[in-house]
Amino acid sequence: VLRETPDRGVVIHREAAGGLLGEVALFSDRRYPGTAIATEPTLLILLPEAAVLHAIGRDPDLATLLLRRLAARTREVIGRLSRIASLTVMRRLALHLLERATTGRGTIVTLGMTQVQLAEELGTVKEIITRELRALARLGVIDPQGGGRYAIRDRSALRDIAGATRIRR
Repeated sequence: VLRETPDRGVVIHREAAGGLLGEVALFSDRRYPGTAIATEPTLLILLPEAAVLHAIGRDPDLATLLLRRLAARTREVIGRLSRIASLTVMRRLALHLLERATTGRGTIVTLGMTQVQLAEELGTVKEIITRELRALARLGVIDPQGGGRYAIRDRSALRDIAGATRIRR
């Protein structure tokens, strides 16, 4: 889900299979504050507002479930805003690469998305992502492999840049 401005888009949050969208609009009586874009083939179920409100009235557990999801989403957004406000783009990028490295095999990692999408995810623009990837390559920390793939050449230096001693492989 993106919040778009004339200059760029910023990821508000990502939703996975089985997730919910629209609870902010449902509980605030206003339009949803972002645009949801499917990044892969997706099957959606649209529930009319009146039907959801009726179901909530009949089942307090449903109301609790939706409010817990909304609270979790709020925590996620606050965490994302905190990272954007307090960490440099270089640190956010290094953290992203380390997180991708912990889920992949070997020292080759992918960005997991386009540079534009990564910029939106990290709260910046593509040009800054490109510049910072080049800087990491010049420092000998990563080596571009093409197709959004990078070999991590110096994991220790990448951890230092990220300030992330807790991410290990």
